[in-house]
Amino acid sequence: MCVHRKGATRALPPGHPDLPADLAAVGQPVLVPGSMGTASHVLVGVTGGGAFHSTCHGAGRTMSRTAARKRVSGAALQRELEAAGIAVRAGSRRGLAEEAPFSYKDVDAVVATVEQAGLARRVARLVGQSPPVAAPPPLGSQLGKDVCPLAPGRPVCFDLRAWNASPVSARPWATSGPSPSTSTAR
Repeated sequence: MCVHRKGATRALPPGHPDLPADLAAVGQPVLVPGSMGTASHVLVGVTGGGAFHSTCHGAGRTMSRTAARKRVSGAALQRELEAAGIAVRAGSRRGLAEEAPFSYKDVDAVVATVEQAGLARRVARLVGQSPPVAAPPPLGSQLGKDVCPLAPGRPVCFDLRAWNASPVSARPWATSGPSPSTSTAR
């Protein structure tokens, strides 16, 4: 059987034979990015997820790229985003206008629907924090003593210090330590 996931990504459940050993206990991690200025989510596949173990890989568009360009200019959108504290570095103003936040569905609602449908489970909700941290550490460097929640035993190999963790996402894997309202994911 061939599964073609146009507009979707795989979300294998815990114990699936295609998962590497270090993810077998938790399931396939899935990143669901929001649009500029919105949250992003980390999900994992669930047992009995259906849909050939597929889930969304983004919020999805509410309008075409052409419609978005007709509604806002890239220059105007850049000014609006920067006024809101969102730094924008786009390849072109035309491309920026095509990716305007209003041209996408509400990512929180999309993820809630995915969870209600039983396709995946939310692990974290990430919200950008301003101002951003200076420079990320080298790729693959160990960041402190934390380990990856999706692969216990492995050091964290990505830096979430620039993210402000919401109560949904603040170290949901921790069994002790700071309360979710005071901790920041690392």
